[in-house]
Amino acid sequence: MEEIENVLKNDGASKASARLYLNEEFADVNFLFEIDEEIQKVPANKIVLAVLSPVFNAMFFGPNKETGDVKIVDATIDTFKEFLQFFYLNNVTIAMENIEGVVRLADKYDVLEHVNASAVLLENELTLENMCWGYQLALMLDNETLKQFCEKHISAYPDDIFKSATFQRCDQIVLKHILLLNSMACREFEVLDACLVWAKYSCNLNNVDENNPLNLKAQLGECFSLIRFGAMKSEEFATHSILHREMFTAEELADILYATTVKKFKSSKFVQEPRNDHNYNKENPSCLELQRPILINPDKTYEISWEVVNGFGFGQNNSSDYYYYYSSNENFTLTGGITVKMKNQYPYCNTGLISRLCFNRL
Repeated sequence: MEEIENVLKNDGASKASARLYLNEEFADVNFLFEIDEEIQKVPANKIVLAVLSPVFNAMFFGPNKETGDVKIVDATIDTFKEFLQFFYLNNVTIAMENIEGVVRLADKYDVLEHVNASAVLLENELTLENMCWGYQLALMLDNETLKQFCEKHISAYPDDIFKSATFQRCDQIVLKHILLLNSMACREFEVLDACLVWAKYSCNLNNVDENNPLNLKAQLGECFSLIRFGAMKSEEFATHSILHREMFTAEELADILYATTVKKFKSSKFVQEPRNDHNYNKENPSCLELQRPILINPDKTYEISWEVVNGFGFGQNNSSDYYYYYSSNENFTLTGGITVKMKNQYPYCNTGLISRLCFNRL
């Protein structure tokens, strides 16, 4: 007869572990930080740290074990406290500005796999508001699964991402990776607007004048060249260049002017190709192939716009492409483009060729 195993859920152990976190009463070691010529202590428990970290195990219980408190000089006190959460707590919180420091400490003390394991579980917790926080963590950990998850949502909902506080607070590495995405469903002037908001926040963080366009450009650094000015329409760029003309050199302005007005001009400074969600089917040019699934929020309405020529359709009759048709298995109305209430990932089909396709959430 098979023995029945009875299992009781016990949360006492986790509660006990959590109570030890930063608890001076039960601590047997302190990590010391010098702040403004004063020593501040972070209490911990040797056995708890040693069980998870082979480095701490050697430090406290090895043949050359250390005695007394441990001075830390390569991390801030806040970063170290957040790092210690991985030894004590079920739910860990990391400030965006401390992600890099926490990951470096995890690597130093050989617990990176545990941090990575926690990151994998993030997918169910991330929202559009904190997606850039998750993306920054994924990049620091080089966690490919989490990176792809974040990139898919950043590409699908750039408008929400750009308005989030975590986008404004993300570091330049994260901004660079976002700007390298080819499939963001937005126009390039919206990307530029978001970068300017990011740069202003960075100016304030670094105590420099946000009203000086050169300061904005300096904060963006190499990210400035990743903005696809050449993919903008001439009137879109003109609007922004008037407000921020000091940001551009004469050579850059000339390059963008030619790129936005002269066909077949090849920019030497900025990318001209728009961020697309589609490819042409070479065997059947009338068929559109998406580079990725479009994530559609069924509670939102999206405007689909395109450029046409020689047609009786909607859009601007100034491209070299043909009239474009759409159909949907959902109700749709023709306005100045097509407004569709979409629930499926591929709710449309087409005939003809297309030059530029934009999904804009209304």
